Amino acid sequence: MIGPLANDKIDLLGPVHALGNPWDAVTLLQGIKDKVGSNVQIFYNHLNTGRPFKAGDKFTSRYIDVLNTPLYPFGYGLSYTTFSYSPLRLNTQTLGWNNTLQVSVKVTNTGTRKGTDVVQLYIHELVRSISPPVRELKGFQRVTLEAGASKRITFQLTKHDLSFYKNDMSFGAEPGKFEVFVGGNPDSLREATFTLNK
Repeated sequence: MIGPLANDKIDLLGPVHALGNPWDAVTLLQGIKDKVGSNVQIFYNHLNTGRPFKAGDKFTSRYIDVLNTPLYPFGYGLSYTTFSYSPLRLNTQTLGWNNTLQVSVKVTNTGTRKGTDVVQLYIHELVRSISPPVRELKGFQRVTLEAGASKRITFQLTKHDLSFYKNDMSFGAEPGKFEVFVGGNPDSLREATFTLNK
């Protein structure tokens, strides 16, 4: 008696999967994706918008109720000490096509305890055939320093580090002006410029 009654009830509701209608889950997830996925993605190597955020500017890209930035920047980490970075030193302002650029910075532990920081190097090409990201991570080095100690960190860049995939899917660099950034995270960087010549 229970069997036929249960089947009648199921028939009244329509065909039901033991775990519910599997398409309901897909529909739910699609709805969530549509609502959440429509937000602006924030990641360190995004393309520049036509209206980058500028405080006080009426015509800018921004949220109304929250900051434009993520809670913590890419590469951010906590430490029991603090670090400072000297201005960048480049071995040349003009990088030859087959030469190497050396970018160095002096890192100082300004706190009272031994600590470790990750020194990050980013580049940005000002003009190229495909829109460049605002920053591209090209190197990083981990450094551990005693309180008050300093160390000079050096990175090397070649045209290969400045290369990218073009419209025809060839990989190569383009001559032009570059910005180079070094620091502990993308919100706290030292900056210099150089030119790549062919």
